[in-house]
Amino acid sequence: MRIIDAGKKLAGTGTAMVSEARSFQGSVKANAILAKSKLNTIAEEVIVLLDSDHNATIWFTPDIAADFPNGASDTIKLQTRQ
Repeated sequence: MRIIDAGKKLAGTGTAMVSEARSFQGSVKANAILAKSKLNTIAEEVIVLLDSDHNATIWFTPDIAADFPNGASDTIKLQTRQ
């Protein structure tokens, strides 16, 4: 997880820079067994922290990925199309 900074020059100084956080991006990789508890922990800790700044606009987009080395089963293919 990281804070993305944008440097700003101070008026009249010419060279001084002030770091101002403009955005936050984070990702968490968890196996399927722990995913539910990990998402709950993220909501309780990170989202609440970010939400404490009333100027922040926060969105949460879970990204789920799975690999099927031998191909996905028909059940999985059918269920993910619905």
